[in-house]
Amino acid sequence: MKAIVTIRLKPNRFRRQGKITGACPLFTPFQRSCTDSEGEHHSYIEEGASLAEIIEKAERKHGHVTRVEAVEP
Repeated sequence: MKAIVTIRLKPNRFRRQGKITGACPLFTPFQRSCTDSEGEHHSYIEEGASLAEIIEKAERKHGHVTRVEAVEP
């Protein structure tokens, strides 16, 4: 199954006001840029046999998981 996983990165101390389009800090093969490149929250597609496995994989990779949304059974 696949799910959209939203994670929270460490805050950027030098964050400018407003959203900046640029290179995504996660930089996955399919996600090279984003519309809030300096923001704390970023989403990506994760795969696994279950939601529990997807959450475990995401936490192992990125630490704090904010949200998980299944996109296919």
